[in-house]
Amino acid sequence: MNAVYLKFLAAALLFLLWTALVWTGHADPALIGAIKFALGSLGLYHTVTNLQGTSQLAALLQALQQPSAPAAPPKSSVPTIAPKEMS
Repeated sequence: MNAVYLKFLAAALLFLLWTALVWTGHADPALIGAIKFALGSLGLYHTVTNLQGTSQLAALLQALQQPSAPAAPPKSSVPTIAPKEMS
């Protein structure tokens, strides 16, 4: 079985467990927190292991460290007319 399928299966089982616990009313906050942590860890592991080589990882880390410049407002293709000054 492929590693991606195993990660998906683990996430699906954790989600089903969480759903069953909430639906039956046996939702212990510590257990729900552990399931939340496990799902987040699976997502992070999936993201990191799917990066192809260190160049993508380095580019991702560099993009996360650089502050983003404010976006310029989009230019309209419709010509605008300056409003007349009221006197």
